[in-house]
Amino acid sequence: MSDDIGIGSTGIVKDKSPKSYLNLKLVLLIVLGIVSFCLIAFVPSEYPNRELIVKILETIGAAFMVAAVVSFFYENYVRKESEEKFSRDLAESLMKSNELAENIANKLVNKYHISTGLRLLCSNRKSCQAYSSWAKKDVEYFPQIVRCLGRSVLHQINTDFQNRGMTDLCAIMVQKLGCGSHFSIIFTYPLSEYLGQIAVQEDRPLREIQKDLLNSLKICVDLYLKLQEVKIQPNNQMDFSLNIYLYSKSAIQMCYHEVEDILVSPIQRKIIVGFYLDHHPDFIQPAFEVQDPKAQTYFNEYYKNIKMNESILFLHWEQPERVPKLDIKTYETIYENFFSTDRDLLKDIGLIEPKVLQQKINDWTLSS
Repeated sequence: MSDDIGIGSTGIVKDKSPKSYLNLKLVLLIVLGIVSFCLIAFVPSEYPNRELIVKILETIGAAFMVAAVVSFFYENYVRKESEEKFSRDLAESLMKSNELAENIANKLVNKYHISTGLRLLCSNRKSCQAYSSWAKKDVEYFPQIVRCLGRSVLHQINTDFQNRGMTDLCAIMVQKLGCGSHFSIIFTYPLSEYLGQIAVQEDRPLREIQKDLLNSLKICVDLYLKLQEVKIQPNNQMDFSLNIYLYSKSAIQMCYHEVEDILVSPIQRKIIVGFYLDHHPDFIQPAFEVQDPKAQTYFNEYYKNIKMNESILFLHWEQPERVPKLDIKTYETIYENFFSTDRDLLKDIGLIEPKVLQQKINDWTLSS
């Protein structure tokens, strides 16, 4: 067998060189211990500091012997058990990866009736660079249609932008709206009765999921306030729209990301999908690009159905309206619920109080 370390059918195949090194180390420690004890015999009995020297040699000899025993015990029991545990964990991870691949394939064919036309973009959809393609500097003034669906999609996009050192999400969206872009975004209603089911599916604490959703809600409010400040002026030559929906009918089963380049003829469309699967670790959440036209139509219709029939329109603005509209009643309901159940969470996120937000809306209405 070669000295390389690899993965065999029974787990980890280890090289033999560390074993030889261990034997040499143990022999050396034992020899040094014996030599230390033997040196005691060569210390003259009439030597004035003989007792001190003998004690030092005995201590050194005992230390070498103890080191040999401890090393033997560690290498043969503790380390061996650790390596066996690593092998078991690795084998379990590989089995889960295979189960996940089979789960995705079965879900695509049996539930979504899609068997072809998907290209794997990355194994972890949360860090997929393709999601941020619409916000890159080379297309910042390029009008596009952006449609997104995900359980806490705004928070996830904003986090991804921050990790990449990009501009704040709200600022980017305002800039894109100003050059004629269209946004349609759906994320989970923070008071959805299905959050418990989502917590089980994602194997995460419920409060952590609620925090992500409230962060998405805060981004909506921040975007609304920013749009009021910059006052994008409607233009007959430049169409734009913004629609953000809250979804509560069930637990969203897939995330959807679509970008269309408006000025390109024919219009270029890119669709990315990912799937929420039961009890899966973060490192195996793949993202796929939908390339087949039939598959694109299917996923697009799935998105439209959720938007039209199962969602609440929370933030809305399009021509010829002069100002954006926010569903303040829905916002107040969400805020008051968490105010009575988890006030600290509201404080951590920094959500504005409904009465303060309503006052801002009244002031803007009077000044417009």
